[in-house]
Parts: sequence; structure tokens; C-alpha cells
Amino acid sequence: MLVACQALIEIAEDLMVNRKILRFFLLGRFTQDFVENLFSLIRFRLSVPNALHFKLNLRVVTLAQICLLSNNSSYFQDTDEEVVLSTDFLAATRKLAEARKEEESLEQLMEGAAICVSEVSDSDLSLLDSWEWCVLYNMAGSVMRSLKNMNITTCETCFNSLLWHEEGNHPCSIVLDLMEYKDGALFAVSESCFKATLKAEITFRQMRDILTDAEHIDVVRFLVDALQYVWDGTTVPSCHDIRTKYLERFITMRFRTYALLRRRQINNTSAKIYGSKTMAMHTSVA
Repeated sequence: MLVACQALIEIAEDLMVNRKILRFFLLGRFTQDFVENLFSLIRFRLSVPNALHFKLNLRVVTLAQICLLSNNSSYFQDTDEEVVLSTDFLAATRKLAEARKEEESLEQLMEGAAICVSEVSDSDLSLLDSWEWCVLYNMAGSVMRSLKNMNITTCETCFNSLLWHEEGNHPCSIVLDLMEYKDGALFAVSESCFKATLKAEITFRQMRDILTDAEHIDVVRFLVDALQYVWDGTTVPSCHDIRTKYLERFITMRFRTYALLRRRQINNTSAKIYGSKTMAMHTSVA
């Protein structure tokens, strides 16, 4: 900066002394007071800022200078039409954000319309092996346990509608029975919830690679909306939207376990990446 000021002074001296074009020259215009004032404003917010604090405070000070005109300032507001930054900066930023949101919504709509999710019937459940049924039944109980621990807004009626209330154990509860260290530690789901889980699993396997590469859509929300049909014909109430909450937790868990499998394939390593036997078992059906 000092080099630039020195060069300007030499040019001004040539114009004023040699060529006699300038009548006077204000050296005060070439001081660095504005830089010192800026540093004072930044240090006023935090006396010894680090690099991140300096960046954030500089942004705040800049926005304040753009959007507001200080009453005790020694300068006038710039009213040139060619000035890009004006007092309508926040309004312009808000409009820009709304335009970007509309553009993202349009991209999400276009990408979602290009993905076709087919419905799974009861006859398609045979696509899964019998041992996978037992693992998925245990996974369904894990989802119900996580919903219970999250303290989500539900009632006893809608929550219990997804649990097993028949006499004896479910035919596919062998894994759950082996892992249950005491009575009531794990949740057994109803037959309707289990069938919904199987259909969701088949749909997830069909769509996981396509949705993993999606860029503009919320894959969990998109798949949950497409899987609402799995509850058709069931007696699960919709008072607290327990069906959607269950699918959200199940699809989120499946994407996490599938991400572990994808990471293992990409890294091409035999290192252990599972933190527990339960996680390894869940990933075995990925």
C-alpha cells in the first residue's frame, strides 16, 4: 500500500509541478486512516481475533457499512446509479435466496420425476432369503427401540399398533430372541409392520444405487414418500404419523449401513469397519 501511495504522489507531483495541470494536491487523501478505522472496528468486537473471527467480523462490519449510514460519519452515502451495493442489499439478498430456492425446488422436481419407484406386492417378498427375514425382523425391532428412545410425539395406541401382541413369538424372531438378554429389552414388531419392512427393504435394494448418485433430492424423504403404499390394508393409525416416522428411521439406518459397504468397496481394504456385531449383521443384508 505504501508503494502505491508513493507512486501516486510522484504522478501528482509531475502533474502539478512539471505540467502544471493540478492547482493543489491533498495529501490527506493518501493516508491509511480507513484501514486503521477498519481494524479498530474489528478489534472493538474482539480485541485479539484469530483468522476465523477476523473473517466473520469483517463480514459483519462490511454489511453494516453497506446497509446502514452512520449519523456521526464523515462521509456521504454514495448515490451513483452504477454502484452495485446499495441500501437495498438485504432485500436484494433475500430475493436472490428465494430465486435460488425456487431453482433448487425445480431441479428436485425434475430429478424426482425421472426416478420411477415400483410397488412391491406380497408375492415379491420371496425375493429375500429366509435368513434375511430373521435379520430384518430384528432390525425392525431396533427401529422401534430407537423411536422409543427418541421420545417422539406419539400415543400408546399408534406406537403399540406396530408391536407384536399375539401369543408366542413371531416365526422370524429367532435372531431377536437370541439377542434379547432380558424380557422386554428388545421390541418385536407386528406382522403388518414386518411386511411393510420387507417391502421397504426390497424397494431400497432396487433404488439404492440410483438414489446414492442423486444430487438435488432428499433421498430419505423421497423414498419415504414413495413407500407410503406399504401400509395399505393395515390397521396402523395415522394420528401421530407413526408410519412415516418408522419409515424415516428404517431408511436412514439402511442408507448408513449401505454407506459402510460402499466405503469398504471403495477403499478395497479388509480392515474391520464395524463397531459391533449388530452393525455387522445389519450390513450383511446390505
